[in-house]
Amino acid sequence: MKRILASERYNKFKCTGSECIDNCCHSWGIIIDDKTIDKYKGLENEHGEKIIDAIDMEHKMLKLEKNGKCSLLDEKGLCYIHSNLGSEYLSVTCAKYPRKILEAGKTTYASIELSCPVSVEDALFSKDENTFYVKDIDNKPEKNVNPLDDAEEELITNIAIMTITILERREVSIKNRYTYLAMLFDTLQKTANEGKGIKEYYGVLNSYKLAIDRNMLEGLFLGIPTENKEVKWTIGIPICDLIYKVAGYGETYNGSKENIEFKEQLIKNGEKLKEEGFETVKERYETVLQKYIDENEEVFENYLKEIILLDIFGTKKEKIFNNIISSYITLEGLKYFIILATLHKDEIEHSDIVNSIYLLDRITSHKKIYIDFKKEMLNKKRMLNIETMTQII
Repeated sequence: MKRILASERYNKFKCTGSECIDNCCHSWGIIIDDKTIDKYKGLENEHGEKIIDAIDMEHKMLKLEKNGKCSLLDEKGLCYIHSNLGSEYLSVTCAKYPRKILEAGKTTYASIELSCPVSVEDALFSKDENTFYVKDIDNKPEKNVNPLDDAEEELITNIAIMTITILERREVSIKNRYTYLAMLFDTLQKTANEGKGIKEYYGVLNSYKLAIDRNMLEGLFLGIPTENKEVKWTIGIPICDLIYKVAGYGETYNGSKENIEFKEQLIKNGEKLKEEGFETVKERYETVLQKYIDENEEVFENYLKEIILLDIFGTKKEKIFNNIISSYITLEGLKYFIILATLHKDEIEHSDIVNSIYLLDRITSHKKIYIDFKKEMLNKKRMLNIETMTQII
């Protein structure tokens, strides 16, 4: 028996192709799997020759043009393979992106990567409360990237379901939901550190579920620090350095005029923020960003659901807090990124959020060194703990 935990958006995604504001066929190394290469080699025509010539066989990746675009993308922004041979000839990477699948034991987690502007629209701006579903099917997992015994696999799945339950409690403010979830993972980590068994983990989950059902959340927040500028600096300062990574996307061949202008403004704002420092960030957060978050809580609920479940299914129970803090660092990075992107205007617009999320995700999803660097900074300062997570929130 195999269990699937899936986002409702997984099967609904539709690529917009040449109409995309900043399509995915550039600036990344696109891996071609062996099975697909063999299929291309079997094409005894001009299509096969053109495709094989576009592949770096040593690294099994598609070659990129000088401007970063895939060498098989035409002047209209359309894929040569898809246009001439159909979707069945696309590589696994190209066919599935931005869909993402992780296996943990017999459980499959299926979701959407947020490095695509279309997937951001689909996954985050839904006001539906139940955006995930769980079902059992008679099938064996194709590939198990996180081998677990049956008991641990069941535990990880139940932790994921509890995470969704907490984040979808919309009668509670999004800030408190984030904090409550951080406390849950802190307690689970303490259980792991004490060498407790599976039974004790379920005891933690059941006690938190009871607190939710009885609306006893607020009392759990007492005693947690709420203001620490050192934490904010440790998380926030390096965000400016990301601007120069994002700038690489600013001259792409096919970005929309508005999209390219957004990226150019991002660079200008980054320079300004470096000069003005933390007080500017704090002012913008309190006067502009918080207003947007309060009015659009479902966006930030859906955002954390998408990124945190990836971290849950990529972990063992003994390291669960260390993995989950990655999601909170990414969340804080997004807040800084939005502030950075809108430093020159009075209000945050819908397009600002979409652009900020997908651009930041292109950095953090494909350059994990960003997250690892932040975690190492926190660890050296002995700040990899629940207090830090609440500061990030």
